[in-house]
Amino acid sequence: MANLNKPETATTTDSATGTNNTAAVGTISVNVGVPGNIKKLVLEGNGWTVKDVLKYAEIDANGYDIRVSGQPSNADTPVTDGQTVLLLRPVRGNVDLGKNENNGATGTISVNVGVPGNIKKLVLEGNSWTVQSVLRQAEVDASGYDIRVSGQPASLTTPVTDGQTVLLLRPVRGNVDLNKDNNGATGTISVNVGVPGNIKKLVLEGNSWTVQSVLRQAEVDASGYDIRVSGQPASLTTAVTDGQTVLLLRPVRGN
Repeated sequence: MANLNKPETATTTDSATGTNNTAAVGTISVNVGVPGNIKKLVLEGNGWTVKDVLKYAEIDANGYDIRVSGQPSNADTPVTDGQTVLLLRPVRGNVDLGKNENNGATGTISVNVGVPGNIKKLVLEGNSWTVQSVLRQAEVDASGYDIRVSGQPASLTTPVTDGQTVLLLRPVRGNVDLNKDNNGATGTISVNVGVPGNIKKLVLEGNSWTVQSVLRQAEVDASGYDIRVSGQPASLTTAVTDGQTVLLLRPVRGN
């Protein structure tokens, strides 16, 4: 198997002091940026705020409105695993956002859409999106594809909510486009795997994946690393479910 480029340490900046902190337990994975330029961070510990995340990402929020997972926020708002810190220009109608013209709801949602191997992230205003409106916003044609929303069969009228993935699959036996587990279960899961600074996203068919099978699919060698699944210590036999992150960390003092 291919080996990932290994970082010098497995720790990151402490959220409170701005110094390296190897004593914190667990990690969180967050997204931060502006629509169209979102970066993923893996952060150690769990006391992070918007201000800390922006400082770590070296992003200046002056002149922007702040949203955390679609809700209006400020510099002191806590940020937890899986959330998105989004900076928006405070202009009427917010031209940076994909808009749902059918309601006046506030807030935003972040969704993924595409085919296996070509997934794009959208930030959409409002909360009454469907598969059809998401595909229209992404300029994606679903003709000839089966539709899945977060792994489940769906139609053009299926609602789409924050954090979900709209996946288009060729309706062929066995679905050769997908990575498969060893059972006949239907549905797909989307997981992240790698080391801090080098995370890849996989779309996997079935629902009985373990750390070992995910690493094998990603062609990643975990030798010499500690394993975390969504921030918690894990082993090769730990189950991996939709939306989780398999993170490999150097076993340094305090890790």
